[in-house]
Amino acid sequence: MWRPQEDRWERLKDSTMCRAYASANGNYILCFNDRRYLPQFREPLCDIKLKNRLNEHCLSILDSSAIYPRFSLKEKYVYFFKDGRWVFVHTLTGRSDSVFLGADRPLVNTSYDGVVGVAPSWGSLGFIDDDKTFLFYDEYDLWSVRLPEMKYKRLTHGRESGIQFRKLGNEPITLNNNLILIGHSRDGQTGIYRYSADRKHVRLLHGRKSYSRIAWDAKKQNCLFAEEDNTESPKLYFSSDNGKSVQLIASTAKPVYRPKIRKSVLISYPGARGKMLHGALFFPSDYQPGRKYPMIVRLYERQSQQLDNFVYPSSRDAYNTMNYVLEGYFVFLPDIDYEVNRPGQSAVVCVRNAVDSVLHQILDVDAARIGVIGHSWGAYQSVYLSACTSLFAAAIAGAPLTNLVSMYNSVYWENGKTNQELFETGQARMRRPWWEIPDQYQANSPIFCARQIKSPLLLSFGTDDKAVDWRQGLELYITMRRLRKPCILLAYPNEGHTISEETNERDQMRRFMEFFSTYLKGTSAPSWIEYGSPYQEPWNASSTDALPAQSSGK
Repeated sequence: MWRPQEDRWERLKDSTMCRAYASANGNYILCFNDRRYLPQFREPLCDIKLKNRLNEHCLSILDSSAIYPRFSLKEKYVYFFKDGRWVFVHTLTGRSDSVFLGADRPLVNTSYDGVVGVAPSWGSLGFIDDDKTFLFYDEYDLWSVRLPEMKYKRLTHGRESGIQFRKLGNEPITLNNNLILIGHSRDGQTGIYRYSADRKHVRLLHGRKSYSRIAWDAKKQNCLFAEEDNTESPKLYFSSDNGKSVQLIASTAKPVYRPKIRKSVLISYPGARGKMLHGALFFPSDYQPGRKYPMIVRLYERQSQQLDNFVYPSSRDAYNTMNYVLEGYFVFLPDIDYEVNRPGQSAVVCVRNAVDSVLHQILDVDAARIGVIGHSWGAYQSVYLSACTSLFAAAIAGAPLTNLVSMYNSVYWENGKTNQELFETGQARMRRPWWEIPDQYQANSPIFCARQIKSPLLLSFGTDDKAVDWRQGLELYITMRRLRKPCILLAYPNEGHTISEETNERDQMRRFMEFFSTYLKGTSAPSWIEYGSPYQEPWNASSTDALPAQSSGK
Protein backbone atom coordinates (compact mmCIF):
# COMPACT_ATOMS: atom_id res chain seq x y z
CA MET A 1 0.00 0.00 0.00
CA TRP A 2 1.35 3.43 -0.96
CA ARG A 3 0.65 6.34 1.37
CA PRO A 4 1.24 9.37 -0.87
CA GLN A 5 1.17 11.98 1.91
CA GLU A 6 3.96 10.16 3.73
CA ASP A 7 5.60 8.94 0.52
CA ARG A 8 6.11 5.44 1.84
CA TRP A 9 5.11 1.87 1.01
CA GLU A 10 3.76 -0.71 3.40
CA ARG A 11 3.52 -4.45 2.80
CA LEU A 12 0.03 -5.83 3.49
CA LYS A 13 0.48 -9.40 2.28
CA ASP A 14 3.30 -11.88 1.83
CA SER A 15 3.56 -15.50 0.72
CA THR A 16 2.05 -16.75 3.99
CA MET A 17 -1.35 -15.48 2.80
CA CYS A 18 -3.33 -16.35 -0.31
CA ARG A 19 -5.18 -13.02 -0.22
CA ALA A 20 -5.66 -9.94 1.94
CA TYR A 21 -8.39 -7.28 2.10
CA ALA A 22 -7.95 -3.90 3.74
CA SER A 23 -10.66 -1.86 5.42
CA ALA A 24 -11.73 1.44 3.86
CA ASN A 25 -9.24 3.47 5.93
CA GLY A 26 -6.53 0.83 5.72
CA ASN A 27 -6.23 0.37 9.49
CA TYR A 28 -7.31 -3.27 9.47
CA ILE A 29 -6.56 -6.18 7.17
CA LEU A 30 -8.34 -9.51 6.71
CA CYS A 31 -5.68 -12.14 6.08
CA PHE A 32 -6.60 -15.41 4.33
CA ASN A 33 -4.33 -18.46 4.59
CA ASP A 34 -5.19 -21.63 2.65
CA ARG A 35 -1.80 -23.37 2.84
CA ARG A 36 -2.83 -26.29 5.05
CA TYR A 37 -5.80 -27.11 2.80
CA LEU A 38 -3.95 -27.37 -0.51
CA PRO A 39 -4.61 -28.87 -2.98
CA GLN A 40 -8.33 -28.06 -2.81
CA PHE A 41 -11.00 -29.78 -4.87
CA ARG A 42 -14.12 -28.23 -3.37
CA GLU A 43 -14.95 -24.76 -2.09
CA PRO A 44 -11.72 -22.97 -1.07
CA LEU A 45 -11.14 -23.26 2.69
CA CYS A 46 -9.07 -20.69 4.55
CA ASP A 47 -8.02 -19.66 8.03
CA ILE A 48 -8.94 -16.01 8.42
CA LYS A 49 -7.33 -13.52 10.78
CA LEU A 50 -7.96 -9.86 11.48
CA LYS A 51 -4.76 -7.82 11.61
CA ASN A 52 -4.60 -4.42 13.26
CA ARG A 53 -2.15 -2.57 11.03
CA LEU A 54 -1.34 0.01 13.70
CA ASN A 55 -0.21 -2.37 16.44
CA GLU A 56 0.32 -5.58 14.40
CA HIS A 57 -2.09 -7.49 16.66
CA CYS A 58 -3.78 -10.49 14.97
CA LEU A 59 -7.15 -11.97 15.94
CA SER A 60 -8.39 -15.30 14.60
CA ILE A 61 -11.82 -14.80 13.00
CA LEU A 62 -12.60 -18.12 11.25
CA ASP A 63 -10.81 -21.44 10.83
CA SER A 64 -11.29 -23.91 7.99
CA SER A 65 -13.99 -21.72 6.50
CA ALA A 66 -15.34 -20.88 3.06
CA ILE A 67 -17.03 -17.75 4.42
CA TYR A 68 -15.85 -14.33 3.26
CA PRO A 69 -16.13 -11.68 6.02
CA ARG A 70 -16.56 -8.01 5.19
CA PHE A 71 -15.70 -4.72 6.85
CA SER A 72 -18.34 -2.21 7.89
CA LEU A 73 -18.05 1.22 6.25
CA LYS A 74 -16.37 2.87 9.23
CA GLU A 75 -14.31 -0.30 9.96
CA LYS A 76 -15.79 -0.73 13.45
CA TYR A 77 -16.86 -4.29 12.63
CA VAL A 78 -16.02 -7.34 10.62
CA TYR A 79 -19.26 -9.16 9.81
CA PHE A 80 -20.32 -12.43 8.18
CA PHE A 81 -23.21 -14.90 8.05
CA LYS A 82 -22.69 -18.26 9.76
CA ASP A 83 -25.01 -20.98 11.13
CA GLY A 84 -28.13 -18.92 10.48
CA ARG A 85 -26.85 -15.79 12.25
CA TRP A 86 -25.24 -12.51 11.29
CA VAL A 87 -22.03 -12.31 13.35
CA PHE A 88 -20.25 -9.03 14.16
CA VAL A 89 -16.69 -8.87 15.46
CA HIS A 90 -15.67 -5.55 16.94
CA THR A 91 -12.35 -4.67 15.29
CA LEU A 92 -10.98 -2.80 18.31
CA THR A 93 -11.95 -5.14 21.16
CA GLY A 94 -12.50 -8.48 19.40
CA ARG A 95 -15.90 -8.81 21.09
CA SER A 96 -18.52 -10.60 18.98
CA ASP A 97 -22.30 -10.32 18.81
CA SER A 98 -24.85 -12.03 16.58
CA VAL A 99 -28.25 -11.33 15.04
CA PHE A 100 -30.97 -13.99 15.12
CA LEU A 101 -34.75 -13.48 14.83
CA GLY A 102 -35.85 -16.89 16.10
CA ALA A 103 -36.84 -20.15 14.46
CA ASP A 104 -40.10 -18.73 13.08
CA ARG A 105 -38.23 -16.05 11.10
CA PRO A 106 -35.15 -17.81 9.73
CA LEU A 107 -32.40 -15.71 8.19
CA VAL A 108 -31.17 -18.69 6.16
CA ASN A 109 -32.39 -18.55 2.57
CA THR A 110 -34.77 -21.52 2.54
CA SER A 111 -34.90 -21.54 -1.27
CA TYR A 112 -31.18 -22.45 -1.43
CA ASP A 113 -30.75 -25.85 -3.06
CA GLY A 114 -27.00 -25.83 -3.58
CA VAL A 115 -24.54 -28.47 -2.52
CA VAL A 116 -22.19 -26.45 -0.31
CA GLY A 117 -22.96 -26.76 3.40
CA VAL A 118 -22.58 -23.01 4.05
CA ALA A 119 -26.21 -21.96 3.68
CA PRO A 120 -26.60 -18.34 2.50
CA SER A 121 -28.67 -15.61 4.11
CA TRP A 122 -31.54 -13.70 2.53
CA GLY A 123 -29.04 -10.85 2.19
CA SER A 124 -28.14 -7.58 3.85
CA LEU A 125 -27.64 -3.91 3.04
CA GLY A 126 -24.72 -3.54 5.45
CA PHE A 127 -24.10 -0.74 7.92
CA ILE A 128 -25.37 2.84 8.03
CA ASP A 129 -25.35 5.64 10.57
CA ASP A 130 -21.60 5.53 11.35
CA ASP A 131 -21.73 1.75 11.87
CA LYS A 132 -24.41 2.05 14.54
CA THR A 133 -27.14 0.33 12.50
CA PHE A 134 -27.05 -2.89 10.47
CA LEU A 135 -29.72 -3.58 7.83
CA PHE A 136 -30.63 -7.13 6.79
CA TYR A 137 -33.43 -9.20 5.25
CA ASP A 138 -35.51 -12.17 6.24
CA GLU A 139 -37.65 -13.91 3.61
CA TYR A 140 -40.14 -11.04 3.38
CA ASP A 141 -38.91 -7.97 5.22
CA LEU A 142 -36.15 -5.46 5.76
CA TRP A 143 -34.89 -5.25 9.36
CA SER A 144 -32.55 -2.99 11.30
CA VAL A 145 -30.58 -3.71 14.44
CA ARG A 146 -29.00 -1.00 16.56
CA LEU A 147 -25.52 -1.78 17.85
CA PRO A 148 -24.31 -2.42 20.47
CA GLU A 149 -27.73 -2.36 22.18
CA MET A 150 -29.01 -5.08 19.82
CA LYS A 151 -32.30 -3.26 19.42
CA TYR A 152 -34.31 -4.73 16.52
CA LYS A 153 -36.86 -3.05 14.27
CA ARG A 154 -38.86 -4.43 11.35
CA LEU A 155 -38.99 -1.78 8.65
CA THR A 156 -41.49 -3.35 6.19
CA HIS A 157 -44.72 -5.35 6.49
CA GLY A 158 -44.23 -8.01 3.86
CA ARG A 159 -44.85 -11.18 5.87
CA GLU A 160 -48.51 -10.40 6.60
CA SER A 161 -49.31 -9.52 3.00
CA GLY A 162 -47.10 -12.16 1.38
CA ILE A 163 -44.88 -9.54 -0.28
CA GLN A 164 -41.10 -9.86 -0.41
CA PHE A 165 -39.69 -6.36 0.03
CA ARG A 166 -36.21 -5.48 -1.22
CA LYS A 167 -34.34 -2.22 -1.83
CA LEU A 168 -34.46 -1.01 -5.42
CA GLY A 169 -31.35 0.47 -7.00
CA ASN A 170 -27.69 0.71 -6.04
CA GLU A 171 -27.47 4.17 -4.54
CA PRO A 172 -26.47 4.55 -0.83
CA ILE A 173 -29.28 3.78 1.56
CA THR A 174 -31.04 6.32 3.73
CA LEU A 175 -34.00 5.43 5.93
CA ASN A 176 -36.31 8.18 4.77
CA ASN A 177 -38.86 8.66 2.00
CA ASN A 178 -36.08 8.71 -0.61
CA LEU A 179 -35.71 4.97 -0.10
CA ILE A 180 -37.44 3.08 -2.93
CA LEU A 181 -38.49 -0.53 -2.43
CA ILE A 182 -39.62 -3.24 -4.83
CA GLY A 183 -42.11 -5.86 -3.68
CA HIS A 184 -42.86 -9.25 -5.24
CA SER A 185 -46.00 -11.10 -4.15
CA ARG A 186 -46.78 -14.82 -4.34
CA ASP A 187 -49.27 -14.33 -7.19
CA GLY A 188 -46.69 -12.71 -9.48
CA GLN A 189 -47.67 -9.08 -8.82
CA THR A 190 -44.88 -6.50 -8.65
CA GLY A 191 -44.99 -3.19 -6.81
CA ILE A 192 -42.69 -0.18 -6.46
CA TYR A 193 -42.99 1.58 -3.08
CA ARG A 194 -41.72 4.71 -1.34
CA TYR A 195 -40.50 3.84 2.15
CA SER A 196 -42.28 5.27 5.18
CA ALA A 197 -41.02 4.97 8.76
CA ASP A 198 -44.50 3.95 9.96
CA ARG A 199 -44.45 1.04 7.44
CA LYS A 200 -47.35 2.61 5.51
CA HIS A 201 -45.29 2.64 2.36
CA VAL A 202 -46.62 4.64 -0.56
CA ARG A 203 -47.29 2.39 -3.55
CA LEU A 204 -46.07 4.11 -6.69
CA LEU A 205 -46.56 1.34 -9.27
CA HIS A 206 -48.27 -2.02 -9.08
CA GLY A 207 -49.51 -4.84 -11.30
CA ARG A 208 -48.68 -7.98 -13.23
CA LYS A 209 -45.92 -6.08 -14.99
CA SER A 210 -42.15 -5.97 -15.17
CA TYR A 211 -40.64 -2.58 -14.25
CA SER A 212 -37.14 -1.52 -15.23
CA ARG A 213 -34.90 1.44 -16.17
CA ILE A 214 -36.20 3.49 -13.24
CA ALA A 215 -34.47 6.86 -13.12
CA TRP A 216 -35.31 9.49 -10.46
CA ASP A 217 -34.79 13.22 -10.34
CA ALA A 218 -32.53 14.68 -7.65
CA LYS A 219 -35.36 15.04 -5.10
CA LYS A 220 -36.79 11.55 -5.75
CA GLN A 221 -40.17 13.08 -6.60
CA ASN A 222 -40.47 12.25 -10.31
CA CYS A 223 -39.15 9.34 -12.31
CA LEU A 224 -38.93 7.70 -15.67
CA PHE A 225 -39.64 3.99 -15.88
CA ALA A 226 -40.15 1.23 -18.43
CA GLU A 227 -43.10 -1.15 -18.17
CA GLU A 228 -43.65 -4.43 -20.00
CA ASP A 229 -45.33 -7.81 -19.76
CA ASN A 230 -45.28 -10.88 -21.96
CA THR A 231 -47.89 -9.39 -24.31
CA GLU A 232 -46.45 -5.92 -24.90
CA SER A 233 -42.92 -4.69 -25.52
CA PRO A 234 -41.47 -2.06 -23.14
CA LYS A 235 -43.01 1.39 -22.94
CA LEU A 236 -41.38 4.42 -21.34
CA TYR A 237 -43.41 6.50 -18.86
CA PHE A 238 -43.00 9.65 -16.78
CA SER A 239 -44.39 9.47 -13.25
CA SER A 240 -45.01 12.37 -10.88
CA ASP A 241 -46.89 13.11 -7.65
CA ASN A 242 -46.05 9.73 -6.09
CA GLY A 243 -47.37 7.80 -9.04
CA LYS A 244 -50.73 9.58 -9.21
CA SER A 245 -49.86 11.04 -12.59
CA VAL A 246 -48.33 8.74 -15.21
CA GLN A 247 -47.69 9.88 -18.79
CA LEU A 248 -46.64 7.72 -21.75
CA ILE A 249 -43.41 9.04 -23.30
CA ALA A 250 -42.45 6.42 -25.88
CA SER A 251 -43.48 2.99 -27.06
CA THR A 252 -41.60 0.37 -29.05
CA ALA A 253 -44.84 -1.15 -30.35
CA LYS A 254 -45.61 -0.45 -34.01
CA PRO A 255 -49.18 0.28 -35.19
CA VAL A 256 -49.31 -2.73 -37.49
CA TYR A 257 -50.99 -6.09 -37.28
CA ARG A 258 -49.61 -8.22 -34.50
CA PRO A 259 -50.69 -11.71 -33.45
CA LYS A 260 -52.85 -11.62 -30.37
CA ILE A 261 -50.85 -12.75 -27.33
CA ARG A 262 -52.65 -13.80 -24.17
CA LYS A 263 -51.44 -12.87 -20.69
CA SER A 264 -49.11 -15.45 -19.15
CA VAL A 265 -50.19 -17.35 -16.03
CA LEU A 266 -48.31 -18.52 -12.94
CA ILE A 267 -48.56 -22.25 -12.22
CA SER A 268 -47.88 -23.54 -8.69
CA TYR A 269 -46.85 -27.08 -7.69
CA PRO A 270 -44.80 -28.93 -5.02
CA GLY A 271 -41.10 -29.49 -5.58
CA ALA A 272 -38.79 -32.36 -4.70
CA ARG A 273 -38.20 -31.01 -1.18
CA GLY A 274 -41.87 -30.28 -0.54
CA LYS A 275 -41.59 -26.52 -1.06
CA MET A 276 -44.11 -24.86 -3.37
CA LEU A 277 -42.59 -23.87 -6.69
CA HIS A 278 -43.82 -21.84 -9.64
CA GLY A 279 -43.69 -21.93 -13.41
CA ALA A 280 -44.45 -19.37 -16.10
CA LEU A 281 -46.90 -20.56 -18.78
CA PHE A 282 -47.22 -18.69 -22.08
CA PHE A 283 -50.20 -19.20 -24.42
CA PRO A 284 -49.92 -19.73 -28.18
CA SER A 285 -50.60 -16.68 -30.34
CA ASP A 286 -54.22 -16.21 -31.45
CA TYR A 287 -55.21 -18.74 -28.78
CA GLN A 288 -58.73 -20.14 -29.11
CA PRO A 289 -60.24 -21.80 -25.99
CA GLY A 290 -61.51 -25.30 -26.61
CA ARG A 291 -58.85 -26.14 -29.18
CA LYS A 292 -56.00 -28.53 -28.37
CA TYR A 293 -52.44 -27.24 -28.67
CA PRO A 294 -48.98 -28.79 -28.30
CA MET A 295 -46.72 -27.55 -25.50
CA ILE A 296 -42.97 -27.09 -25.19
CA VAL A 297 -41.36 -27.26 -21.74
CA ARG A 298 -38.11 -25.30 -21.56
CA LEU A 299 -35.85 -26.30 -18.68
CA TYR A 300 -33.05 -24.78 -16.68
CA GLU A 301 -33.24 -24.11 -12.92
CA ARG A 302 -35.56 -21.29 -11.85
CA GLN A 303 -37.31 -19.38 -14.62
CA SER A 304 -40.68 -18.28 -13.25
CA GLN A 305 -39.33 -14.73 -12.83
CA GLN A 306 -39.65 -14.43 -16.61
CA LEU A 307 -43.45 -14.46 -16.24
CA ASP A 308 -43.89 -10.82 -17.28
CA ASN A 309 -40.87 -10.33 -19.55
CA PHE A 310 -41.45 -9.45 -23.17
CA VAL A 311 -39.34 -11.58 -25.52
CA TYR A 312 -38.63 -10.34 -29.01
CA PRO A 313 -38.80 -13.14 -31.59
CA SER A 314 -35.51 -13.99 -33.26
CA SER A 315 -34.55 -16.11 -36.23
CA ARG A 316 -31.15 -16.67 -34.58
CA ASP A 317 -32.22 -17.89 -31.12
CA ALA A 318 -33.21 -21.54 -31.13
CA TYR A 319 -34.48 -21.36 -27.53
CA ASN A 320 -36.55 -18.19 -27.95
CA THR A 321 -39.89 -18.42 -26.10
CA MET A 322 -41.76 -16.06 -28.42
CA ASN A 323 -40.69 -18.01 -31.51
CA TYR A 324 -42.60 -21.04 -30.28
CA VAL A 325 -45.56 -19.00 -29.05
CA LEU A 326 -45.91 -17.54 -32.56
CA GLU A 327 -45.77 -21.05 -34.04
CA GLY A 328 -48.81 -22.12 -32.03
CA TYR A 329 -47.24 -23.78 -28.96
CA PHE A 330 -47.88 -23.34 -25.29
CA VAL A 331 -44.48 -22.70 -23.67
CA PHE A 332 -43.87 -23.59 -20.03
CA LEU A 333 -40.89 -22.50 -17.91
CA PRO A 334 -40.98 -24.39 -14.58
CA ASP A 335 -38.80 -23.84 -11.53
CA ILE A 336 -36.76 -26.81 -10.32
CA ASP A 337 -35.63 -27.38 -6.73
CA TYR A 338 -32.74 -29.84 -6.31
CA GLU A 339 -31.68 -32.41 -3.76
CA VAL A 340 -27.99 -33.12 -3.17
CA ASN A 341 -26.70 -36.14 -5.14
CA ARG A 342 -30.06 -36.35 -6.97
CA PRO A 343 -29.96 -33.66 -9.69
CA GLY A 344 -31.80 -35.64 -12.34
CA GLN A 345 -34.13 -37.46 -9.97
CA SER A 346 -35.24 -34.28 -8.22
CA ALA A 347 -35.80 -32.61 -11.61
CA VAL A 348 -38.11 -35.49 -12.53
CA VAL A 349 -40.23 -34.91 -9.42
CA CYS A 350 -40.47 -31.14 -9.98
CA VAL A 351 -41.18 -31.25 -13.72
CA ARG A 352 -43.68 -34.09 -13.47
CA ASN A 353 -45.60 -32.18 -10.78
CA ALA A 354 -45.33 -29.00 -12.83
CA VAL A 355 -46.67 -30.54 -16.03
CA ASP A 356 -49.45 -32.31 -14.13
CA SER A 357 -50.50 -28.94 -12.67
CA VAL A 358 -50.60 -27.40 -16.15
CA LEU A 359 -52.71 -30.26 -17.53
CA HIS A 360 -55.17 -29.95 -14.65
CA GLN A 361 -55.53 -26.17 -14.99
CA ILE A 362 -55.23 -25.67 -18.75
CA LEU A 363 -57.38 -28.25 -20.50
CA ASP A 364 -56.36 -27.04 -23.97
CA VAL A 365 -52.83 -28.46 -23.63
CA ASP A 366 -52.60 -31.77 -25.50
CA ALA A 367 -50.89 -34.22 -23.13
CA ALA A 368 -49.85 -36.41 -26.07
CA ARG A 369 -47.99 -33.57 -27.80
CA ILE A 370 -45.57 -32.17 -25.24
CA GLY A 371 -41.93 -31.54 -26.10
CA VAL A 372 -38.97 -30.61 -23.91
CA ILE A 373 -35.99 -28.39 -24.68
CA GLY A 374 -32.96 -27.07 -22.83
CA HIS A 375 -29.39 -25.90 -23.22
CA SER A 376 -26.36 -27.00 -21.15
CA TRP A 377 -27.71 -27.82 -17.66
CA GLY A 378 -31.22 -27.52 -19.04
CA ALA A 379 -30.24 -29.93 -21.83
CA TYR A 380 -29.01 -32.46 -19.28
CA GLN A 381 -32.45 -32.33 -17.68
CA SER A 382 -34.18 -32.59 -21.06
CA VAL A 383 -32.38 -35.84 -21.89
CA TYR A 384 -32.77 -37.27 -18.39
CA LEU A 385 -36.50 -36.49 -18.27
CA SER A 386 -37.05 -38.02 -21.70
CA ALA A 387 -35.53 -41.23 -20.31
CA CYS A 388 -37.18 -41.30 -16.90
CA THR A 389 -40.70 -40.08 -17.72
CA SER A 390 -43.27 -40.66 -20.43
CA LEU A 391 -44.26 -36.99 -20.49
CA PHE A 392 -42.60 -35.97 -23.74
CA ALA A 393 -43.21 -36.84 -27.38
CA ALA A 394 -39.92 -35.26 -28.48
CA ALA A 395 -36.81 -33.82 -26.82
CA ILE A 396 -34.13 -31.31 -27.86
CA ALA A 397 -30.90 -30.92 -25.91
CA GLY A 398 -28.20 -28.36 -26.72
CA ALA A 399 -24.77 -29.24 -25.25
CA PRO A 400 -26.02 -31.65 -22.54
CA LEU A 401 -24.07 -33.53 -19.89
CA THR A 402 -24.87 -37.17 -20.56
CA ASN A 403 -22.38 -39.21 -18.49
CA LEU A 404 -21.71 -37.76 -15.03
CA VAL A 405 -18.75 -40.10 -14.43
CA SER A 406 -16.79 -39.15 -17.56
CA MET A 407 -17.85 -35.51 -17.16
CA TYR A 408 -16.53 -35.48 -13.57
CA ASN A 409 -13.17 -36.69 -14.87
CA SER A 410 -12.93 -34.14 -17.69
CA VAL A 411 -11.56 -30.60 -17.84
CA TYR A 412 -13.53 -27.37 -17.88
CA TRP A 413 -11.43 -25.73 -20.57
CA GLU A 414 -12.94 -22.30 -20.01
CA ASN A 415 -10.59 -21.95 -17.01
CA GLY A 416 -8.40 -25.06 -17.19
CA LYS A 417 -9.71 -26.60 -13.96
CA THR A 418 -11.17 -30.07 -13.68
CA ASN A 419 -14.92 -30.54 -13.47
CA GLN A 420 -14.48 -32.14 -10.04
CA GLU A 421 -14.87 -28.81 -8.27
CA LEU A 422 -17.90 -27.89 -10.37
CA PHE A 423 -19.55 -31.19 -9.52
CA GLU A 424 -18.87 -31.14 -5.78
CA THR A 425 -19.64 -27.45 -5.17
CA GLY A 426 -21.72 -26.29 -8.11
CA GLN A 427 -24.61 -26.92 -10.42
CA ALA A 428 -24.29 -30.70 -10.68
CA ARG A 429 -24.83 -30.95 -6.90
CA MET A 430 -22.94 -34.23 -6.60
CA ARG A 431 -21.29 -33.53 -3.27
CA ARG A 432 -18.98 -36.53 -3.27
CA PRO A 433 -16.70 -38.04 -5.97
CA TRP A 434 -18.11 -40.77 -8.21
CA TRP A 435 -16.16 -43.63 -6.59
CA GLU A 436 -17.79 -42.91 -3.22
CA ILE A 437 -21.36 -42.81 -4.55
CA PRO A 438 -21.21 -44.67 -7.88
CA ASP A 439 -24.88 -45.67 -7.73
CA GLN A 440 -26.00 -42.03 -7.56
CA TYR A 441 -23.76 -41.02 -10.45
CA GLN A 442 -25.12 -43.84 -12.58
CA ALA A 443 -28.74 -43.31 -11.58
CA ASN A 444 -28.55 -39.61 -12.51
CA SER A 445 -26.66 -40.06 -15.81
CA PRO A 446 -28.82 -40.01 -18.97
CA ILE A 447 -26.47 -42.42 -20.77
CA PHE A 448 -27.16 -45.17 -18.23
CA CYS A 449 -30.90 -44.61 -18.74
CA ALA A 450 -30.72 -44.55 -22.54
CA ARG A 451 -32.57 -47.87 -22.91
CA GLN A 452 -35.63 -46.18 -21.43
CA ILE A 453 -35.72 -43.32 -23.97
CA LYS A 454 -38.72 -43.82 -26.21
CA SER A 455 -39.25 -40.41 -27.81
CA PRO A 456 -37.14 -38.96 -30.68
CA LEU A 457 -34.10 -37.04 -29.43
CA LEU A 458 -32.19 -34.19 -31.09
CA LEU A 459 -28.73 -33.29 -29.73
CA SER A 460 -26.84 -30.15 -30.78
CA PHE A 461 -23.18 -29.36 -30.04
CA GLY A 462 -20.38 -27.07 -31.08
CA THR A 463 -17.29 -29.19 -31.68
CA ASP A 464 -15.11 -26.58 -29.92
CA ASP A 465 -17.23 -26.50 -26.76
CA LYS A 466 -14.93 -25.72 -23.81
CA ALA A 467 -17.62 -25.99 -21.13
CA VAL A 468 -19.31 -29.31 -21.98
CA ASP A 469 -17.08 -31.45 -24.18
CA TRP A 470 -19.03 -32.40 -27.31
CA ARG A 471 -17.91 -36.00 -26.75
CA GLN A 472 -20.66 -36.03 -24.11
CA GLY A 473 -23.04 -35.83 -27.06
CA LEU A 474 -21.12 -38.48 -28.97
CA GLU A 475 -21.34 -40.91 -26.04
CA LEU A 476 -25.10 -40.71 -25.98
CA TYR A 477 -25.49 -40.61 -29.77
CA ILE A 478 -23.38 -43.74 -30.24
CA THR A 479 -25.28 -45.47 -27.44
CA MET A 480 -28.61 -44.55 -29.01
CA ARG A 481 -27.39 -45.73 -32.41
CA ARG A 482 -26.46 -49.12 -30.97
CA LEU A 483 -29.87 -49.30 -29.32
CA ARG A 484 -31.46 -48.44 -32.70
CA LYS A 485 -33.36 -45.57 -31.12
CA PRO A 486 -34.23 -42.35 -33.00
CA CYS A 487 -31.50 -39.83 -32.23
CA ILE A 488 -29.99 -37.01 -34.31
CA LEU A 489 -26.72 -35.26 -33.50
CA LEU A 490 -26.07 -31.81 -34.94
CA ALA A 491 -22.34 -31.03 -34.72
CA TYR A 492 -21.35 -27.46 -35.65
CA PRO A 493 -17.62 -27.18 -36.49
CA ASN A 494 -15.61 -24.45 -34.70
CA GLU A 495 -18.54 -23.49 -32.49
CA GLY A 496 -18.38 -23.25 -28.71
CA HIS A 497 -20.83 -23.85 -25.88
CA THR A 498 -23.41 -21.67 -27.62
CA ILE A 499 -23.80 -21.53 -31.37
CA SER A 500 -22.85 -17.96 -32.32
CA GLU A 501 -22.04 -17.71 -36.04
CA GLU A 502 -25.11 -16.25 -37.76
CA THR A 503 -25.45 -18.92 -40.46
CA ASN A 504 -25.21 -21.67 -37.87
CA GLU A 505 -27.64 -19.90 -35.52
CA ARG A 506 -30.26 -19.71 -38.26
CA ASP A 507 -29.62 -23.31 -39.24
CA GLN A 508 -30.06 -24.53 -35.67
CA MET A 509 -33.20 -22.44 -35.22
CA ARG A 510 -34.75 -23.91 -38.39
CA ARG A 511 -33.90 -27.49 -37.47
CA PHE A 512 -35.30 -27.15 -33.95
CA MET A 513 -38.56 -25.80 -35.36
CA GLU A 514 -38.79 -28.56 -37.98
CA PHE A 515 -38.03 -31.25 -35.42
CA PHE A 516 -40.82 -30.16 -33.08
CA SER A 517 -43.20 -29.61 -35.99
CA THR A 518 -42.56 -33.18 -37.16
CA TYR A 519 -43.15 -34.86 -33.80
CA LEU A 520 -45.59 -32.47 -32.09
CA LYS A 521 -47.67 -31.28 -35.04
CA GLY A 522 -47.42 -34.30 -37.32
CA THR A 523 -46.05 -32.44 -40.35
CA SER A 524 -44.03 -34.34 -42.93
CA ALA A 525 -40.45 -34.93 -41.86
CA PRO A 526 -37.82 -33.03 -43.88
CA SER A 527 -35.09 -35.09 -45.52
CA TRP A 528 -32.50 -34.40 -42.81
CA ILE A 529 -34.80 -36.07 -40.25
CA GLU A 530 -36.00 -38.84 -42.58
CA TYR A 531 -32.65 -39.98 -43.96
CA GLY A 532 -29.76 -38.54 -41.96
CA SER A 533 -26.28 -38.04 -43.38
CA PRO A 534 -22.91 -39.84 -43.41
CA TYR A 535 -20.32 -38.22 -41.14
CA GLN A 536 -17.88 -37.89 -44.05
CA GLU A 537 -20.31 -35.91 -46.20
CA PRO A 538 -19.30 -32.23 -46.44
CA TRP A 539 -21.70 -30.04 -44.51
CA ASN A 540 -22.75 -26.56 -45.53
CA ALA A 541 -24.87 -24.97 -42.83
CA SER A 542 -26.25 -22.42 -45.27
CA SER A 543 -27.80 -25.14 -47.41
CA THR A 544 -31.35 -26.19 -46.64
CA ASP A 545 -30.39 -29.70 -47.70
CA ALA A 546 -27.54 -30.01 -45.17
CA LEU A 547 -27.92 -33.31 -43.36
CA PRO A 548 -26.76 -34.17 -39.84
CA ALA A 549 -25.84 -37.56 -38.47
CA GLN A 550 -28.76 -39.72 -37.43
CA SER A 551 -28.95 -43.02 -35.57
CA SER A 552 -31.98 -44.46 -37.36
CA GLY A 553 -34.97 -43.51 -39.47
CA LYS A 554 -37.99 -41.46 -38.47
